[in-house]
Amino acid sequence: MRGLLVIVAVLVLATSTACAQLGRSTESDNASSKPATNERGNIVKQAGEPAGITNKLKAGKEELTFTLNSLSMMDVCEKNYGSFTDSTKPERGHFLILDMSVTTAADLDPMVGGFVLNPNSFSTIGPDGVTETELATMATYSCFSEERFPTEGFKSSQKYAGKIVLDTKNKSGVLIYTLGGSEGGWEWAYAV
Repeated sequence: MRGLLVIVAVLVLATSTACAQLGRSTESDNASSKPATNERGNIVKQAGEPAGITNKLKAGKEELTFTLNSLSMMDVCEKNYGSFTDSTKPERGHFLILDMSVTTAADLDPMVGGFVLNPNSFSTIGPDGVTETELATMATYSCFSEERFPTEGFKSSQKYAGKIVLDTKNKSGVLIYTLGGSEGGWEWAYAV
């Protein structure tokens, strides 16, 4: 049991250290400047604008660029299996579908590739000002299984594309993405 606790502690420390070394950039060609942030400490983006993750241990060198290409919303997710159709309803009210793309650096730090763009790193703020977290419900895993964003981690010099499905009560508001343990994140206003 003691050995298991030591392994877990080392994994938590390694993940916390990796998150602490990451920074943010507004565009892939401007990784060295400090980006402007809003009152929540987030960089405000529009769909289609690239965002970057930098590595402080590599003098702010960009590790990857990601883009929220578009957002859409569905109230039911249907999957056709030939002779029958399976319909899944969201648990919280609406499926928020994020069409994402990522391009990684040639010398991507292996610690970075394993945990970025996790559905559990997203939250929304509704028109009522309330922050909603834990948007990856069981229902979200039934949607777009063939088009789902890769979850096995990123590799150097690669491009990735796919959909991340979130389950939210908010038809409009602010979508926020944060890296665990890092300063601030990115946000997009949406009304679908």
